[in-house]
Amino acid sequence: NHLVRYNGQAYEVKYRNLNVDASGRTTLATEGMNVQEFPFWDAGKTSAETYWRIKNTYTGPARRAGEALLIVDPLDIGTKDRRAWTYLPGQRRVKVAPDLSHDTPNPGTAGGNTFDDIFIFIGSMERFDFKLVGKKEMIVPYNAYAAVYQAKQDALVKPNHLNPDLVRWELHRVWVVEATLREGKRHVYSKRTFYLDEDSWAALASDQYDARGQLYRAG
Repeated sequence: NHLVRYNGQAYEVKYRNLNVDASGRTTLATEGMNVQEFPFWDAGKTSAETYWRIKNTYTGPARRAGEALLIVDPLDIGTKDRRAWTYLPGQRRVKVAPDLSHDTPNPGTAGGNTFDDIFIFIGSMERFDFKLVGKKEMIVPYNAYAAVYQAKQDALVKPNHLNPDLVRWELHRVWVVEATLREGKRHVYSKRTFYLDEDSWAALASDQYDARGQLYRAG
């Protein structure tokens, strides 16, 4: 339900990924143009083979300018694999990139998350066993219009946290889903807990645990 949640049919944005280190210093990871399509929700189609397509064209930093990637996820992602390609200006060629999935570090965030951390979770579910834990009320990020549409970079990105005056949290009912690493599968996370909005089916938050069972990252 989360993977095929409603996102409209398509959108294009100019984006910037920033990393903030322990000293509060902000570093540009990547910036560029991002085009996403959701064929599953295209009212002009009677059927769809994919639910998500994304194309990133990097414009910065200078060493990444001109690089690009394309990812296509099939609607039947349980039996079909993701297709992905990259373009590197130095090689002047497009290459198939099957590793742009699962726990491969995401170069778009300078390795700050994995490819399947995008949108809290994206892609194949085959490496985890998923269990519906139940439903509860929880304070979650919601209707953060000031942060998404109005905030300037320096006003939003602060040393220890996004500016509390610009982010918004609300009390909502969420479905709790626990994902445990499947026997024989490999991933940097041994367990993940997802919190899905009851109204939109979007996963709003997550907890990720390392191989020792310690909390490693949050989404």
